[in-house]
Amino acid sequence: MSTSFTPAQIEHLKLQAKITGRDSDITRAKALDNIANSHGFSNWALLMKHAAAPIQSGSVQKYFHFSRSAIAMREAFKKVKVPPYSPVGPHEEAENRVVDIWDEFGSALNAVDFAIDYMMAALEIPRFSVSAYSVVYWEMRTWLPYEVSEFNECTQILVNRRYKPVGKGGEAWVNYEGYEHLSTRLTETELAEIAHRPGSEGYLYADGSGPWVSRVTAKKYLERLKKLQSFLKQ
Repeated sequence: MSTSFTPAQIEHLKLQAKITGRDSDITRAKALDNIANSHGFSNWALLMKHAAAPIQSGSVQKYFHFSRSAIAMREAFKKVKVPPYSPVGPHEEAENRVVDIWDEFGSALNAVDFAIDYMMAALEIPRFSVSAYSVVYWEMRTWLPYEVSEFNECTQILVNRRYKPVGKGGEAWVNYEGYEHLSTRLTETELAEIAHRPGSEGYLYADGSGPWVSRVTAKKYLERLKKLQSFLKQ
């Protein structure tokens, strides 16, 4: 059993709890406690108290890493199967399996770093073919940046294909206020440089050039993400 964890490992355990809670229809708190139990602690609070590396307030910014094995990535590429007479189809089931991770990111740069690592892992799959019935398709539409969208006069915010803060799913309308950790301050020139085509400032892809369309569009999207990363690091 593990008795100490890096901050990245703690964040990964939290994501596991989100997925387990959704799939098992239990609360996230219960899922966290179950994970703590599997590592020898009676509850999540004790795991955090005794096993997590101490972090001084304000000294380390929250950071969420993409972590998935090659086997798990291949599974995410497969079409979701549903039992006969299921109340939902494979399309809806695949979408339902994607958890919200917007609150795991520490910054817009973190979200872009995550997206780059995600795409690099996806491109390692020998047969790059993304179905709308796969989890990968909905993760790309939910977890990865689509646009650096104008927020106010001097800032923007990273949004996904549904124009939600990157990492957030669902259909409900969202007020961007409260998601300032995903904000950016890019210039007009920088917005134009990351665009998928001239005249589409801030848009990293169009539906016909999304990262799920082909290996070619995925690689071009990755190049734009890396350019965006370089601007955010400045």
